[in-house]
Amino acid sequence: MNATTPRGIARRIAGWTLPEAAILAAAIITPRVLQSPEPFTDVATFSFYAVLGASAFISLRLLRSRLLLSVIVLVLAWRGLPSLSPPFSVGERIAYNGIGILLPLNLAALALLPERGLLTRGGLTRIIVIAIQAVLVQVAVNAAPPAVASALVSRFVPGALTTWTRLGQPALAAFAIAGLACAAALPFESGRGGRAGLWALAATCLALIGNPASPRATLFFAAAGLILVMTVVETSFLHAYRDALTGLPGRRSLTDALERLGGNYSIAMVDVDHFKRINDQFGHDTGDQVLRLVSARLAAVRNGGTAYRYGGEEFALVFPGRGVDDVREELERVRESISERKFQVRGLGRLRRRPSTPKAKRPRAALEITVSIGVAEAKSGGKADDVIMAADRALYSAKDKGRNRVES
Repeated sequence: MNATTPRGIARRIAGWTLPEAAILAAAIITPRVLQSPEPFTDVATFSFYAVLGASAFISLRLLRSRLLLSVIVLVLAWRGLPSLSPPFSVGERIAYNGIGILLPLNLAALALLPERGLLTRGGLTRIIVIAIQAVLVQVAVNAAPPAVASALVSRFVPGALTTWTRLGQPALAAFAIAGLACAAALPFESGRGGRAGLWALAATCLALIGNPASPRATLFFAAAGLILVMTVVETSFLHAYRDALTGLPGRRSLTDALERLGGNYSIAMVDVDHFKRINDQFGHDTGDQVLRLVSARLAAVRNGGTAYRYGGEEFALVFPGRGVDDVREELERVRESISERKFQVRGLGRLRRRPSTPKAKRPRAALEITVSIGVAEAKSGGKADDVIMAADRALYSAKDKGRNRVES
């Protein structure tokens, strides 16, 4: 789907905000719904322990050490916060502001660092670092030196700017730094972790800027944990159902979609022409670039179609409720959109074997890419596998007739 259309923009916004925004909104609204303190306290405590159990199960079941360590950090912070409402003692002020500094930095680091097993060298290092922090905070709380409490609330901007919270300016700066680090990761491959980190930081910040001993803070901690759990579930789903190279739905998604189809529909099989030659001549990196470029054009298919990565250099387009005559014009448009564009491929000027004598730097060359398409229509009571086989036969016919064409 084209990301510039209103529907595409709406899907992009939803992708950045759901389900995290809904979880955080529920944590904000719940105290207003449960106005009586006793049921609200019970709901907040139950939610926290339920999320704790779910995260432990999912992290161990799916081998996600970052989730488990993040929730451990949340539990340590929740347990270490003052249990009584302000005013705080010296030790409680140290715990409150010390946790306010360490919590966001740990959550951001765990969100952005690569996955490591718990019993690996990297995993054990992270466990040790978290344990050392917990011990140091506890030692500082027990000793309660006034100098430490004063340092944790030191000011580097006018105090009038932060009178809305008891949290010290160093802790607020730690939240800002952690948020910027997560935001900087959004355009890259680790963007999903950065997004989860941002929303978890928002939830824990809301927990700390108010009364950390209130049930509201507990509910915000539960929301942060649930956000991290949902991110792991979503990531696992995408790994199973979405092709990592092209970003299109994968073979499993196609199978599920075909099982839900009924009545009249068409399936088009799309194959990149001479793809093996591209791989042999320019290497697999160039081949991957070609597949990504072709998939981007196929993803923009209209007329109700959806593009899938079928395997290798082959793709599938599914048109629910459309016959062959209804989709032929759109298939021709997609084919022409690929063949008419000269793809500038990085590194195309370099051959796979290094020449014996150095040559002048070659300009980036244009690679002509074409696709062949075979399309078939579901008959009354016909099976999807039979339609795919018919579309494959039409695809072979398109290749036999010279490629870069649509056949049915």
